[in-house]
Amino acid sequence: MTWMRMGCGARTKAIRGVRAALLVLGAAALVAVPRPLAAQQADRETRTPLTLSEAVAEALMGNPAHRVSGRRAAIARADARAIGSGLLPALEVGTGVTRSDDPVFAFGTRLRQERFAEADFALDALNRPDPISDWTMDAGLRWSPLDATRWAGRSAARSLVDATDWGETWSAEQTVFATKVLYYGAAGADAALVAAVSEEEAARAALELFESREERGLLTRADALQAEAELRAAEAYRLAAERNVERAREDLALQLGWEIDRVPAPTDTLLAPPPPDAPRPATTRADVRSLGAAREAAAAELRRAGLSFLPRIEGFAGWSSHADRAFGVDGSNWTAGVALRWTVFAGFGRVAERQRATEAREIARIRHEEAVRAARAEAAQALRDVHASRAGLEATRAAARAAGEARELMRRRFDEGLATAAEFLQAEARAAGARSREVAALVDYNVALARLELVASGSSERIRADGRPSAQENR
Repeated sequence: MTWMRMGCGARTKAIRGVRAALLVLGAAALVAVPRPLAAQQADRETRTPLTLSEAVAEALMGNPAHRVSGRRAAIARADARAIGSGLLPALEVGTGVTRSDDPVFAFGTRLRQERFAEADFALDALNRPDPISDWTMDAGLRWSPLDATRWAGRSAARSLVDATDWGETWSAEQTVFATKVLYYGAAGADAALVAAVSEEEAARAALELFESREERGLLTRADALQAEAELRAAEAYRLAAERNVERAREDLALQLGWEIDRVPAPTDTLLAPPPPDAPRPATTRADVRSLGAAREAAAAELRRAGLSFLPRIEGFAGWSSHADRAFGVDGSNWTAGVALRWTVFAGFGRVAERQRATEAREIARIRHEEAVRAARAEAAQALRDVHASRAGLEATRAAARAAGEARELMRRRFDEGLATAAEFLQAEARAAGARSREVAALVDYNVALARLELVASGSSERIRADGRPSAQENR
């Protein structure tokens, strides 16, 4: 964490060489220039208090990457509908007009319009007919009820819809995880700033105490300079903590999809709930289920490629009318039939397609099996990380309590003249460092819990990009 405080050893070294330390810490304070008061006021005006649950809801609605995943799932559902429509009859209607003096056209048109008469058998009328107009209206119906490739294609499309739906759910879960991490980071930055302000106040109180004792001849000027160096270091740390708060909130706002003029202000405090005992199987994770559905889609594509060698049955029907005027019906006719079509040879193209589908199915199988193994390993590692971070948190809390008690004891010893100024300042530095490490450990533990929830918790339902459970269209 960028806002973690330097260790006690580094602080102890900073005490050595009083005048050199003053120059270094003074330069650091100049680099960490405080933000203008106008900018701080603007932050206060645009700051939006936000709980963790509100941040998650905002991210599911506004995060750009998750919104893109929702659009991709919608495209897959539309593709499935388009492929499934090939199993339904296709109806076409039309109208048009044709005018010609072609003998064959004129002869046939009069027959279709049912206006053929004996005079039309005259040789002059047959060889050199007058121009004739034919206004037509027609309707046609086509259907391939027994086309095995279309049924297999529909099955593959449905599996792809499942894959993209589960991918959308995984995107939602990753969005929730990333939002929690950034929210915990922002809350931790706030806690670190509180600790920095407290440390600066303690350092200022120590400096006032040292200067008072210097005036009474109880301490030397070097002791007062050491206290002033500690105060300058505390000021530099507080300025850095303020900057870290600003950066953490900006990162959180970007994750939420907010405009630059809105600044989230976390209101939930960091807690330390007990770790879960037995998370759900990682093999039911949304990303694993997505790859499993993609594997099923690849298998369906292989079946479709194999079924392309079989014949198909097509049915067709049509009706048309003919007249010498627009929208008239002088004569009409209809046609209906059934055809068996079999592509016996197509230049080995279907053989290549089947080979490609076979390799694609193997790739999908390998990816799915590897995802299952990786999910189990990630779940086990995440559970170990939770327990390790929990132990680290308890250790840092114990260290912070001990450092606080030691500081109070050293203060009393210093007041009684039993401890030196250097020992007193070292105790202050250790207590401040322990508080910072406790905040960092608390953030790390919450992040470890969030990661365990992501990688070791199965998905019970699909989640759409708008945060709602998927309606499961076209199942």
